[in-house]
Amino acid sequence: MGKYDFRPARVLPQARLLIKTGRIEPSEPPPWMAVVEDFPPSGTLNRPVFRDARTVSDEQRSRTKFGRASKAYPRLSSNLQDRNMKQIFKPLKMGYNEDKLRSDFFNDHPWELARPKVVLEDSGNDSKNWDWSRGIKQPGKRLDGESVIKRQLYLMANPPPSLARLNKRREPYITKSHAYDIARKEFYFHRHLEDVERRIAKEEAMHVGAWFGPGPLEISMQLENKIFNNWKTWALEQVEIENQRGASQYTGTDLDELEAVVSSNTGLALEDLDPSLQEEGVGGDESAPRSEQSQ
Repeated sequence: MGKYDFRPARVLPQARLLIKTGRIEPSEPPPWMAVVEDFPPSGTLNRPVFRDARTVSDEQRSRTKFGRASKAYPRLSSNLQDRNMKQIFKPLKMGYNEDKLRSDFFNDHPWELARPKVVLEDSGNDSKNWDWSRGIKQPGKRLDGESVIKRQLYLMANPPPSLARLNKRREPYITKSHAYDIARKEFYFHRHLEDVERRIAKEEAMHVGAWFGPGPLEISMQLENKIFNNWKTWALEQVEIENQRGASQYTGTDLDELEAVVSSNTGLALEDLDPSLQEEGVGGDESAPRSEQSQ
């Protein structure tokens, strides 16, 4: 087949040949012929997928000489080659030294990702004007997590003599955790200064009559009170429904029947209510004379 695949371009000439020989009715050509004539297909320029001999069917392998691995269906000899050939079309993973530092910082400070960031630069060379040896605060750059990463990288590459240690080669060095602690404390210090500046600016503005409306705490309390009141109303309704449901389970029919029986038996003698009492009374009268006769 060669370097290029011309089979898609041969579809239209083959269809015309079939129409000319009469194998396809000239009055009913394929509906795609007009489209292919206007927009001819291009050759496939991507690389073919690598086919391993173990993934090839027996029919395809039988076409090769003695059914062995051929150039079209090579056979791999080791697991190492197998692993390398499977990843032949997989792009290489690109990694940078800052990736692990970024993951450590943002895992410890997840709310920093919620702060708005400006990624637009004036000339694209703003980083050339930054000098991380002077500290974490740089002119023209907003303080964020990336400042901590850059400051940490600089401290690891250029450890300060007062904080560095000496390795076996008597060379100064600083550990990643130590550099992270230094950059993190500088970050906290400047963030605290920003909070103080905002608080003072708000107090000065309120002193001259500015009104900022409810703050985030007041708004959250209002929302919480609203949700609580809605829940309280719903709970009272549920309690009322349960009380009505419990009261409706007893209709009072048995009580009405009992009251009717009591009212109908009012004024009757004891013997009328229970005939057995009358028999006992008769038996008692007969037993008295017999006892007297026996005496």
